Amino acid sequence: PKGTAVYDIERGRLSDIADFPWLTDDSIDWKSWCDIKDPDYKSTNRLIDTLVDIVSKNGCLLLNITPKANGEIPQPVQQRLLEMGNWLNLNGEAIYGTRPWKTYGEGPTKVVEGHMSEQKNKDATAEDIRFTTKEDVLYAIILGWPEDGVCEIKSLSSNGIFEKNIESVLLLGYDGKIEWSQDKDSLKAHMPNTKPCDHAFVLKIQTDSPFL
Repeated sequence: PKGTAVYDIERGRLSDIADFPWLTDDSIDWKSWCDIKDPDYKSTNRLIDTLVDIVSKNGCLLLNITPKANGEIPQPVQQRLLEMGNWLNLNGEAIYGTRPWKTYGEGPTKVVEGHMSEQKNKDATAEDIRFTTKEDVLYAIILGWPEDGVCEIKSLSSNGIFEKNIESVLLLGYDGKIEWSQDKDSLKAHMPNTKPCDHAFVLKIQTDSPFL
């Protein structure tokens, strides 16, 4: 029954925000929970996008790795963990200690919900955006770099579900200012010529009042 334990989805996710904490337990290998001769490791980009999606829906990710029998962690697994760590060093404020917003996000890529369903979920695109909040900040995490250099977020239009005043918009990992505008259709952020990291990109949107 609800509330008696942590709801755990094995190799799968929820399709929307839950009003209770939940957990995905998944493996870094598409095929196995342990070291095998022909591993099929998930890409770092896939792992980070999955983490972001889960956190935006009030969930946590328990990521299994696959050490060898002697305890050695295979080099490709080490590489992915270090790359995830580098991403979190830069963008972790959008993950750690955050809460969901009114909506988990927007974009064309929908999650197929349920146990053992992760193989059915497609890779995210630059149109897929996830939200988290902390105090008076909304984080918009863009799961791909927009080809035209403009990130358009429809959920943050001036006459939609976003009811706060925006004081600033920053791109984590980028020291310069970015141009942005908000109208009745969307918030548009013009991205710099250089990417601040290799994977999901975080807009830090400072508002005039706390979310909680």
